[in-house]
This record gives sequence, C-alpha cells and structure tokens, in this order.
Amino acid sequence: LIENKTENKILGLKDFFEAFEISSPEGLLGKLNNDFTLFVYSTQDANRLGFVTKVEETEGLLNLLKAWENSMEKDTETLFVSLNKKEPALVSYFRNGSWNNINYRYLTISKDDFGICYSMLDNYFIFTTSWKSLAETIDSLLKLKQETAPKEETIEKEVLIPSIVERILNWGYHVPETPRIIDTIIIHSAYNAIGGDVHDIEKVIEEFRTYGVTPHYLITRDGIIYQLAPDEAIAYHAGYGKMPDGSRKNIINFFSIGIELIHTKTESPNETQYQSLTQLTKQLREQYNIIFENILGHNQITPERKDDPWNFDWEYFKSLLET
Repeated sequence: LIENKTENKILGLKDFFEAFEISSPEGLLGKLNNDFTLFVYSTQDANRLGFVTKVEETEGLLNLLKAWENSMEKDTETLFVSLNKKEPALVSYFRNGSWNNINYRYLTISKDDFGICYSMLDNYFIFTTSWKSLAETIDSLLKLKQETAPKEETIEKEVLIPSIVERILNWGYHVPETPRIIDTIIIHSAYNAIGGDVHDIEKVIEEFRTYGVTPHYLITRDGIIYQLAPDEAIAYHAGYGKMPDGSRKNIINFFSIGIELIHTKTESPNETQYQSLTQLTKQLREQYNIIFENILGHNQITPERKDDPWNFDWEYFKSLLET
C-alpha cells in the first residue's frame, strides 16, 4: 500500500499511473480494481518494480492490452526512466512466454532482466519490470491458490507447458529489420567438450560463444528449457545446408527455430528432455503453424557434415506430438 500523508489517503492504481505519467488505453483501468499491491524486487544488480491487482471485468481486457503493446514502452517511459532505463528496448515488439503453465507477454528492454512483463492468472493482473519478478509473483499466487483451495478440490495436474527460462545471449544471432516467417524447427545435440561435466550448461554456452553460434532454445538433461535467442532473431545454428527436397539452400537459419538437446554421442535424450522438447515443439507449432514434415534433425539438412541429434527416437517423438 502507498499512503498519501498530505491528503491522508491510500493511493490506488489510478493514482500510481498518474504519479508516473502512465498513459493507458481508454477503459483499461475500469477493468482493473483500483486497490493494488505494489512491490519492489531487489537483486544485487538493480531493483525491479511490479504490481498485482484483481480483474474486475475480463471481457475485452486482453484485446486492450494487446493494442496497448504498440505504445506501452513510450507510455510507461517515466516509470522506466526512474528505474534507470537508458536505451530503447532491445527488441521492439512483445513476445510470448510461459512459466508454470501460465502464459505471459514481455518486451525486453535490456539483457540484464529489465523489461515490460504482464500476465493474467485467474482473476489477477500482474505487471512487472523483470522476468524473474514476474516468475516469482506467479509462483506466489499459485501457492496462495493451492493453500486456499478446498482440500476436496485440490487436483494434481500434469504440467503441459514447460517453464522457459529466458537467458538471451549477446552473440550468435541478429534481429532482422523486418519480421521473418518461421516454418521450420531444427533439432540439434551438444555437450561440453572442453573438460569437466559433459552436461555442464555453462561450458556448452561457452562453446557457443567460442564459435559465435547459438540455438534459440537449449534443453538441459533435467528438462529445463533456456531461451538463448528471441524467436524473431535469425540465430546461427543450422549453418550450410538445405531442406530435404533440396530447396532453400544455405538459408535455413532465416526461417527456422533451433533447439539444442544436451547429451553426448553415446547417450540418447532422456525422458525428461523428450517431454520438454515435445511441449516446446507443440507450442511453437501452434504459434507458427509448423507442419510435422518441417521438424527436422540437423543431420537431415546437412547429412554430409552433421550427424545430430544423436540417437534420437523420431517415432517416439512423433507419438508424443500426437497425444
């Protein structure tokens, strides 16, 4: 709660917007409860801000928020400058994300976990200035929901959409000036070949840095999905190659998403990796309308150079996608 001691009143969401000169679409604040919880998320590097409020009217709310995305960075400029924003957003458009099966939208302002993030969880609206603070807020609300739910209504549900940890690198890709069309997924394998634990994600990423490459997504042996490059970026993951029908030679990076699985040449992807890969692939297929024939292994686009994904069970993977 924020108190205005001069007027002896508790400030509401509308007052907060006015204080930071936030311009919002007409009707948006009317769909949100004026009572809100403001919080500061502190890290060693910086403080991030966020708030949670209840939704009063869901009809048309998502459409208003989507429409606001076109000007949200500009409309919240005073707030973000107060949090030490110095440069325009790294990526100029909002993207989809998911945490604990809760979808959210986000705009990356800088690579040190600074941006505009918002989500709706049941009858709550969440707005934060970092991904980590959004994830922890979602976790807190889910925990509260579980604790307050009647025991007989508590049902264990399988998580269908895996958590995606954003860890955008600063090499191995570029964002084109015009949006690209995505219609292909390329699956790779990689492991740490520079010494130590062969599944060490930090050393795998260090190898990517050495060669100036990166996939869009990296799936660890315990099934955690890291996003290393924005979907909208042309990531350097496929190299020279062509589609199985011989088309689009040496331009596969331009229209594909790269997914890397961490395992060695003598190992197969484990069940946890298959499950994470399946749910990520389902999400990407739905988002970009990708046909199954365009889900390919690295070895299928450049068989003379590459043999990964190693020991990959395509029939099993196909059966998972069909369930």
